[in-house]
Amino acid sequence: MMLTPEQLFPEGQLFDITTNEPKLYKDVRYVGEAVLYGKPLLIFETMEGIRERVNPSYMVSYNDAIPAQVEVDMEEPVNKTQEDERNTHE
Repeated sequence: MMLTPEQLFPEGQLFDITTNEPKLYKDVRYVGEAVLYGKPLLIFETMEGIRERVNPSYMVSYNDAIPAQVEVDMEEPVNKTQEDERNTHE
């Protein structure tokens, strides 16, 4: 399931975002998307009103960005082997 930026970054919620530069954007909120030279950018705003543009492919991590509506099955193994796949289809 592919989540949209609006689903990952709900309106009004604050996040800490880390890029691979490494750079930390602390306490930012998602305000929208833009395109620069054909590349998609996510736009975040700091508490001081400064807008930061982040290429989503350079994001390493973000905190507090998993919406409550997304259910995660903790019982399901993350890495299934082919043997596991065969056993589930029998």
